Amino acid sequence: MVREFQYKGEIFRVTAHGIRGHEEIFVVHIDKDGVEGGETSIDRMTEENDTCAPLEDILVMPCDRLTPDIDVQDPNGPFAWREGNVVFQVHDGLQATGHEWSLGRLEVAAAKDRDERHSGGARQASIHETTVAVRRYAAARRGVARLTACSSPIL
Repeated sequence: MVREFQYKGEIFRVTAHGIRGHEEIFVVHIDKDGVEGGETSIDRMTEENDTCAPLEDILVMPCDRLTPDIDVQDPNGPFAWREGNVVFQVHDGLQATGHEWSLGRLEVAAAKDRDERHSGGARQASIHETTVAVRRYAAARRGVARLTACSSPIL
């Protein structure tokens, strides 16, 4: 997750990944000109913290480590999520087309794509990777929690 928030009147950007309560969190201060400033992090798997606490409560800890070096705008300002400068929209692979893809259609599209991009020995590895990715995507669309990779590619 990459998201912006305000705390003590200052803007910060968080990058967090991992499972809830065990995330690795990076916080960057964004100055008035939109330039990235100081950065700090917390690893909820190894550092002392309340793994049951919501992410919002944990984010103030690294911010408090950064704010002594910053002339904060509002020392009593609360934590609040904010809409940041969105550069890329991330989606699930199906944009607003209204189409539901079948596994067969995905395999055909993937095969066409890899044929256009790859040749030789790298092509064989790419076929396998693409097939595994297509199968995982199709399984996720069907609600299957986990699908293991096959040992041989389907051509």
